[in-house]
Amino acid sequence: MAQNPLDHINRIPDEMIAQIMELYTYEDDLQDLIRTPEPSSPSLSANTKQNSIPHVNKPDQISSVCRRWRYIALNTPRLWAQFHLSWPASVVSTYMVRSGSAPLALGIDGVSFRQELLAGESDNGTATATNAERIIQSLSESNSCHRICRLSIQSLRHPIPRSFLSFATSIFSSDLPVTTPNMSQLHFESMELAPGAHPLIISLAHLPRLSDIKFLKNISLRSTFPSPCLLSHVHADCEEISSTHLVQFLKSCPLLEDVVLVQKDVNDYPSAEVEEDHPTDESDVTSDHNCQGLPNQSPPSNLPFPLPHLKNLTLRWTDTSYAEAVLSNFLFPPSASISLAIKRSEDQSVVSALPAPLLTFLTHSHTLSITVEPLRWWPISFSLDFKSSLYPRISVEFNEYLRMPGHSLGHSTEDEKQWMIEDTDAIFDSLTHRVPLNQLKELEISARCLHSVDAGILSTFLANISLVERLSVGTIDADIILTAISSGPHNTVDKTIRHPLPKLHFLDLQNSRFSLDLLESVLLDREDWAAEMSGIKFMRDKSLDMWSDDDGRTAEDVLTNLKWYGTEIEGGNWTESSVDSEEEDY
Repeated sequence: MAQNPLDHINRIPDEMIAQIMELYTYEDDLQDLIRTPEPSSPSLSANTKQNSIPHVNKPDQISSVCRRWRYIALNTPRLWAQFHLSWPASVVSTYMVRSGSAPLALGIDGVSFRQELLAGESDNGTATATNAERIIQSLSESNSCHRICRLSIQSLRHPIPRSFLSFATSIFSSDLPVTTPNMSQLHFESMELAPGAHPLIISLAHLPRLSDIKFLKNISLRSTFPSPCLLSHVHADCEEISSTHLVQFLKSCPLLEDVVLVQKDVNDYPSAEVEEDHPTDESDVTSDHNCQGLPNQSPPSNLPFPLPHLKNLTLRWTDTSYAEAVLSNFLFPPSASISLAIKRSEDQSVVSALPAPLLTFLTHSHTLSITVEPLRWWPISFSLDFKSSLYPRISVEFNEYLRMPGHSLGHSTEDEKQWMIEDTDAIFDSLTHRVPLNQLKELEISARCLHSVDAGILSTFLANISLVERLSVGTIDADIILTAISSGPHNTVDKTIRHPLPKLHFLDLQNSRFSLDLLESVLLDREDWAAEMSGIKFMRDKSLDMWSDDDGRTAEDVLTNLKWYGTEIEGGNWTESSVDSEEEDY
């Protein structure tokens, strides 16, 4: 007799099922409680969002599976202690009652401050309390504000009632009794807290459990934090603080795991005077107290400070010197990822805009991805992504200077295309002469303008990376790459003939146009001096159906010969998507 599969589930203890339920309903960002979940896979149907279970119904959904699960859910107060105050008032009240005395995680946005009547209340013309005011008033009257351990307030376009704003500011007060002594996560995004030009400098030393903060445009990282500091997740603006203060703050948080720092807005272009962007005054160096409000015990060390727990560090839209001043002070684990967005000045090339520590990382990299994608609706045109076994994974985006607001007036489309090509030439030239890539094993190049770059510069670059085993190319016309990886006099460097990519054994030309007969001749040429090819990938474009060479051979004849090189052919067009005529001119 077959065993009922539910028997295995019924053997799971109630306590374990309760923990699984909590993990299922938990949201790290409490604002996600009101956001529509994205499809987990592009292959999902277009109506996936409509069929997704709304976050508000998750506890109700799992408590409706069976009587046992409902009993477990209703007797697990922590399951109901996470809710958003923009939900319907009746739902908020239900969750509040079922949460008992469990620690609360409250999400609040502008909708939470809209007046809404509870079921059974009548509108007598008097103003009614909003969801947020009602819950906070209830907690205050019962002396239960200490239950709030996670709080996310996001109200950038809606006014915050004075009654609630007074509660929000009381969180930052160290006056006894402390309003929320058990606060571990505090996300605050509201211009009303700091209506002036500069963020507030406050004290959070009375919140010893604080481990997760998100302060955008309102609270400065120069504020006083608990000591010892348990911060592991930080998302904040750092435009108004110097690199010295930022380094001090990061050094005071040895448990950091995920850090997102916004130094500038993408549309705020760096001024000619770099020091104006991150001034350093005497207080930065000679202060008697550090950024935690504690006396300095010893002079700063020149040794890099280790951040052993770091997983991700993001620093967006900063200039080179600011990023360099920050990165040079820390030792990062190889498992970490560092993402930068660099705003180049007018006279900076892409590679010269890299902070000095990253040049060291790049020199030891095993993988390198170069992307050049001009987009008229976004000022990011260049990106480098590289990784080595000794250093973190690095992703750096660079703006295109002449497309920033105020810098593209009077320039024709042809001028912009030429500048893009010159910048791309400069990337390959700098990587040849400034950064020795002696350990590079994998190279990926994605650039529409690749066919227009200087063939000599590209060939010299490829001739200097002799250990590359895998090459991926995405471009409008990859013939320039095929020519560059063949033997010839153009590969002469310092009067020494260097064969390009002699160890290359895998070539990926998907999403690239190329000449089929040129690919065949290059592969035959490389048989005499290069490693044996073990794999080639490309798309079979419809144009190949009518193709033939000067000898009358069809595409099928050539493809049959290419199978000896481990060729994998996929259906589809050479380019990933249709390319308009304007972009094809690159």
